[in-house]
Amino acid sequence: MKNLKKVYYANWWVLAITLLLYLTIWFGAMLHVLFGVFQLVTAFYLLFGLNKLTKNIQYQLILYFVLTVITCAVPFIFDKDSVIFSAWGFTWVLALYFIGILYQITKIDGTKL
Repeated sequence: MKNLKKVYYANWWVLAITLLLYLTIWFGAMLHVLFGVFQLVTAFYLLFGLNKLTKNIQYQLILYFVLTVITCAVPFIFDKDSVIFSAWGFTWVLALYFIGILYQITKIDGTKL
């Protein structure tokens, strides 16, 4: 539980640094990818402790994975710049959604993740 609080705060810090580095565009884009990988690794970690979470959080975590797969697949299926840019923008929504899931988990008492 203590480690998940650190991961929750780390997500906010990396999100802020990524947005700041987008002033340089290239560094922001590189950190954006690393931020996504960091969130996916954390989500897979939570997936292994899924039975310790509430049903509501379980559904939210599964929805996060479904939306992430769709967001990653759409630019490959539809090869247009507007679709690719929209998928890029939606990754920010997914990042905030995942941070919200982490926040809910940190507020659960007795979680042994």
